[in-house]
Amino acid sequence: MTNDCDFSDESPLIIDKRPYLTDKQNRCLLAKIYVELRFDFFSMEIVFMKLRFLHLGNDFWFRVLLVPFMGFSVPYITSIVPDGYTHQIFITTVPSLYTLPIIFFIFECNRILLGYYKDKFKKRKNFDGYSVVLVRRVIFQLLITAALMFFALYVWYDMIPLKLDVYTPENSSINKPVFMFIHGGGFNGGTKQKPEIVAMANYFASRGWVFVSIDYRTSKELGVIEGMTHKEILTYYRGIVPEEWIENALEGAQSPDQFKQAIAMYLAQRDAKAALSWIVANSEIYKINKDFITVGGASAGAITTIALGISNQEDFRDEIPISFDPTLSTTNLNETYSVKSMIYFWGSNIKLDVFEAVYDLEEYDRYDSNDPELFMGHGQATDLVTPYEEALELQEIYNSLGIYNKLVTLLLPNGEPAGHGAWNAIVDVKHLFEMSFDFLVERQNLNLE
Repeated sequence: MTNDCDFSDESPLIIDKRPYLTDKQNRCLLAKIYVELRFDFFSMEIVFMKLRFLHLGNDFWFRVLLVPFMGFSVPYITSIVPDGYTHQIFITTVPSLYTLPIIFFIFECNRILLGYYKDKFKKRKNFDGYSVVLVRRVIFQLLITAALMFFALYVWYDMIPLKLDVYTPENSSINKPVFMFIHGGGFNGGTKQKPEIVAMANYFASRGWVFVSIDYRTSKELGVIEGMTHKEILTYYRGIVPEEWIENALEGAQSPDQFKQAIAMYLAQRDAKAALSWIVANSEIYKINKDFITVGGASAGAITTIALGISNQEDFRDEIPISFDPTLSTTNLNETYSVKSMIYFWGSNIKLDVFEAVYDLEEYDRYDSNDPELFMGHGQATDLVTPYEEALELQEIYNSLGIYNKLVTLLLPNGEPAGHGAWNAIVDVKHLFEMSFDFLVERQNLNLE
C-alpha cells in the first residue's frame, strides 16, 4: 500500500497539546483513605472503604434515598471535571457493611441536626412536623454528600494530567502517517519536550508526518513508601498496579527507589497504550492513516516501545479491571491498533522479560512473526543501563521469526563508539533522524512528493 504524503520542507507546523489521560495519586498517607466507587445492585448500597473499618448501622432512608442519589451522581460529577481529567481512585473491596469516613461524618452531622429537630417535633407533636424533619434531613444529606465528594475529587487527590504534544504539517493531505514517540528517563523522570525530541518532531512533521510526543507516569508520582509494611504497600498501590507485579518488584528490588522504578515500568506501559488509543480515536481530526502507525522511543521510551509493539493489546491493561481502576473506561477501550514499525534508540526488551516472569510465561512468549518491523540505533560504548547486547538479543529474536529489522551501530561525530543517549550520533554522514526517516519511508513504501 502506498501512502501519499506531503513532504514539503516549507510546511508550517502546528503544535497541539492535548490531554489524553489523568491519574491522581493519593496524598493522604496519614489518613490512608482509599475509596471504592462500586455500586452493589443487590443490596442497593454504594460501598466505600473507610478509615479503619468504621461500622455504621442500617438506615432505611439512607439506603432508599441517599445511596441511589450517590450512585447516579458519581458519573455526572466525573463528567463535569475539566476536559482531560479522569479519576484514579485507590480501590479496595470491603464488606458492604463498612463505609467511608465521609459518610460517617455525614451521619454525625445528621445526628446533631435531627437531635435539634427532634426536640422541636416533640413540642409540636404532629405528623407534618416529622415530615418536614425528614425532608430537611434528606436535603441536608444530599448537599453534604455532594460537597464532600467534590472535595475528595479536587482536594484530597492530586490530579496528574497526562498530555501529549501533537506536531502536524499544515497541508491538505488526508492520509498522513503517524509517529508516536516516548521519552526516556529511566522511568524516574524525563520530559516529552526534551530539545532533541522537539527537534525530531519538527523534522518529521515538516516532512508530512503527524508526530506525537507523550507523557506517562514515572516513579516521581508514586508517593513515599519508606516505612510501609508489605501489606501496606500492597494496599497503597492496589488499583494502580497488579498485585502480581508488586510482589515481583518487592522480591527483586534492592531499594525503595528500585521498587518504584519497577512499578513505574508497568504504569508507563499502561499510559502509552492509552495514548496510542487516543491517537487512533482522534485520527480523523489529524487526518491520520491508521495503517501507518510508528511507535518509537529512547532508553526507557524504547523499552516501552518494544513492549507496546510486541505485547498483546490486552496486556498491561486487563490485569486491572475497570471495577478496580475507573480511569480505564476513559482510555478509548473500543479502539484497536496495529503498529507497523518501531524505532528504538539504546533500549532493551527487559519489560517483556519482567512480564514473562510475573505471569509465568515461556521465554519470548509474546513474540511472533506478525510483530512490527524494527529499526534499532545502539552504540557499543560501555552502557550499564541498556548494553549493546540487548540490541543483539532483539536482532536474534527478530531474525529467528523472519521479521525485517535493522541494527545501526551508532558512532559519535569523532568516530568513537557511541554510548547511552547518543542523540548526536552520525553513521555514514546521516544523523539519527535521517536514518530512522529513511527506514520508515523505505519499509512503509511512502511516496515522497
